[in-house]
Amino acid sequence: MVPAVKLELAIPGYEILEKIGQGGMGAVYRARQISLGREVAIKTLLPQFADDEQFAKRFKREALAAAALEHANIFRIYDVGRLE
Repeated sequence: MVPAVKLELAIPGYEILEKIGQGGMGAVYRARQISLGREVAIKTLLPQFADDEQFAKRFKREALAAAALEHANIFRIYDVGRLE
């Protein structure tokens, strides 16, 4: 297992292991869900968009659409939320 690295991101219940990608609107991190001991991917909005309600709504719509899909090449969505 890769040791956790110091990143700008902290999400309760998850150990962030590494940043694995970034696009125009968000970033994706490899993490470990502590309660279930499994590796997960976490997608976040970039900081410059985090307070923009339109981007937040778009981000949630994307998550809802992806959650409705089932395919071996698509990550399953387990949760969506907002940290304050």
